[in-house]
Amino acid sequence: MSAIFGHEWVKKERPPKVLKYPMEFSKKILLVTSVIAVFILAYAMGIQYLIIVRDYHGDTNIVITLLTVLGAEVATGTGFYYWKAKSENVEREKGRNASLYEQEEEGHEQFD
Repeated sequence: MSAIFGHEWVKKERPPKVLKYPMEFSKKILLVTSVIAVFILAYAMGIQYLIIVRDYHGDTNIVITLLTVLGAEVATGTGFYYWKAKSENVEREKGRNASLYEQEEEGHEQFD
């Protein structure tokens, strides 16, 4: 049937598969922290909406507590991520510039 229309079917070459590395643990923590933060923030906004706009009787202290917990969670997750990234970068730089680090450990100054 392809001869009737004047063209032949050509099998297209697929691009090579890109190797996907698993997500680093610190990035997983940052992602989970961000997702939980969005849910807590949406919940707190819903409570505030009900209390202020819909005139439900309630105390806004619960929202303040939720937002404090949210800030602590996000700060902890972000701090862990940056601490781990810093330690990985220091190890990588030690590997690249091993001779410079050895000179500093021996007490010799690099620029004399």
